[in-house]
Amino acid sequence: HVPRPANAFIIFRRYYTNNVHKPGTVDTSKSTLSRIIGEAWNALDPEQRKPFDDAAKREKAAHALKHPEYQFKPIHSK
Repeated sequence: HVPRPANAFIIFRRYYTNNVHKPGTVDTSKSTLSRIIGEAWNALDPEQRKPFDDAAKREKAAHALKHPEYQFKPIHSK
């Protein structure tokens, strides 16, 4: 299984949890933290999102070089 390359929001989430979020300051349940990070992402203007968009493009390009035959094909199980 080849994982998908991270998009700009996932890269922002990684950055936020590693550099901005201080453990113990708020409820750290995944749902609460996801809501906080989502609100922070939506509050960013395009200029502030640009570094994350650029990082996602670089990650996608590196992924394409590493896995040239990759195509996203979701598997739906019922």
